[in-house]
Amino acid sequence: MFKSLGNIMSNPNVGLLFIAMGDTPRRLRVNGTAVVDLESPLIHDFDGAQAIVQVTPRHIFPNCPRYIPDLENGKPSRYLPDDNEPPVEPAWKGYEQFKDVVPRRRR
Repeated sequence: MFKSLGNIMSNPNVGLLFIAMGDTPRRLRVNGTAVVDLESPLIHDFDGAQAIVQVTPRHIFPNCPRYIPDLENGKPSRYLPDDNEPPVEPAWKGYEQFKDVVPRRRR
């Protein structure tokens, strides 16, 4: 625990990745600045807490969920490369707003 908190105290820039598993997996990325507070009155609100880490977000954005496995059915993501199958392209790569920046897949 204190190795992570020490890292934050040394460099407060953090990136957090929140993952929702299930039928429609999703990921949310939060980049921000963290502060470790060993004296926060909030510590008493969390059993066993020794510190509170507060994050001030700078950027919040969705993050591509394509490699999240299907834990309920015990299957890997359908986007994982497989030598026996052609690659599955994520739907977002076909969106009009990305046509000038997403290159075509090389076969």
